[in-house]
Amino acid sequence: MLRHPEIDWDFNYLSLNESVTLEDILSHPELPWDYDNLLFSNPNTTKGIINYDNLPWSYSNLSSNPNLSINYVYEHLDEDWSYEDLSRNEFRGSEDKGRMVKSAAKR
Repeated sequence: MLRHPEIDWDFNYLSLNESVTLEDILSHPELPWDYDNLLFSNPNTTKGIINYDNLPWSYSNLSSNPNLSINYVYEHLDEDWSYEDLSRNEFRGSEDKGRMVKSAAKR
């Protein structure tokens, strides 16, 4: 896409493409990335993007990302999560899937 700036690229769909890397995003912040799409489905960018608070993404949208770690949620409980989406999340990126169940059982 950088080689062909004359093309009217659809960044909503490009942001869903798993070939997009965190390096691509950080190297070209001037491009109109769809940060919600990057967070939702791209395992190559999810883990990196959440470390950059200066990027325009939302915890609410991150809540439904299956690559999200439950440990990350616990470390950031004060953020604006969508608890409805978190409750449906499979947490494929989670190191400790049982933690959520154990914590809920203690309440």
